[in-house]
Amino acid sequence: MSPPKPTAAERIRRGSPIEQPAKGRSVSGGVRVKPVRVTVDLEPSDYDALRDFAHEARMSHADVLRALVALLQEEDVAQQVRKYVSQ
Repeated sequence: MSPPKPTAAERIRRGSPIEQPAKGRSVSGGVRVKPVRVTVDLEPSDYDALRDFAHEARMSHADVLRALVALLQEEDVAQQVRKYVSQ
């Protein structure tokens, strides 16, 4: 069994040279863009679900939210979100 992947925080603390971009560049090679900080108000039960999922998946909360935002690019997922929010 392979060892678990390190979390984003562990990679940053360790300063992995493989993952660190050159100054002014992102890992993907494009120009590095400063991220936007967003505050999200969650019900305690929703926060617990996010925290538990992120912990089990060994991901940061931000990684989970980034993945969810990326999934919104898929029309069927976007439609499900619209339907859920309008209820």
